[in-house]
Amino acid sequence: MTYHASSPQPSNVSQSLLGRFLNFLRHPRYTVNVATDHRGIVDVLRLYALALVMVLPLGVLSSRLAENLESSNKVLEFAQTVSFWQIILFAVILAPLWEEAVFRLPLRYTPINLALPFGLGMMLIVSFLTSAGILPPVAGMPSLTGMVVLAVVLWLWLRQLDSQPIHAFYEKWIGWLFYGLALAFGLIHVSNFTSLGVQALLLAPLLVLPQTVIGVFLGFIRLKYGFWWAVLTHGFHNACAITPLLLVRLGSENLLESMGNGIQENALVGTDYVLILLMVTYVLGGLLLCLITVWKLIAEWRREQQTNSSS
Repeated sequence: MTYHASSPQPSNVSQSLLGRFLNFLRHPRYTVNVATDHRGIVDVLRLYALALVMVLPLGVLSSRLAENLESSNKVLEFAQTVSFWQIILFAVILAPLWEEAVFRLPLRYTPINLALPFGLGMMLIVSFLTSAGILPPVAGMPSLTGMVVLAVVLWLWLRQLDSQPIHAFYEKWIGWLFYGLALAFGLIHVSNFTSLGVQALLLAPLLVLPQTVIGVFLGFIRLKYGFWWAVLTHGFHNACAITPLLLVRLGSENLLESMGNGIQENALVGTDYVLILLMVTYVLGGLLLCLITVWKLIAEWRREQQTNSSS
């Protein structure tokens, strides 16, 4: 059954990308189908440039806060201990697929869009309880199997229901769902930090502000461009984030330690200096490109605002 939104479309629909994004943040709207009148990768890359310009200062704030809490980042420790290809497989492919399936797939209703995230989320909770020793290891596999069965049952049950009331529910509460899933996506990344006490956990929303903001952008991309665009953007973001670390790992054993404790010239070899130059070029060049893109986005939006105000 096809469901048609009952709420009227706004009369002053923005044509600029930044205008559409800001309008959506103010008033999230739900549509059953993904719009096709967009520029795909061009729009997504421009949105990602805006996201990165916002996230970088928040990342600095998060890092400083973590240092004050004497916490370290598990992701960095993981990336220093596993192989090059394992990092790429996990960070660029598996993690984006899993996280987008759990936190972005449910933003548009179909039976599988609810059943799959439910199953994956419950499996994660069981795995966490098992690894934390709360759930006995002997109960881990039966519990995981039970979660899979529950997800299949939920999918079969939802297939029998009339989708129209569910779409109407989504239309009414899409704002809460959109921002709620973005916040949940951010908060789950608290597990990236080690040695956080109970009091420190109260600062969790500040620690994961970068991930929460990225979650907002990915949610918008998922709803306006489609699920796979969100997965690709997420994978691209992770690839950009781990590239400097991968470059460091191509150097000598002293390079990574030197980057953390201050570069010691006598400990480095010629290849290390080339890699440092590549990293600096990559970071500064990428930041400059993002700033130019954001400037153009803002200029385009301001021209639109002036045109609308004069007409």
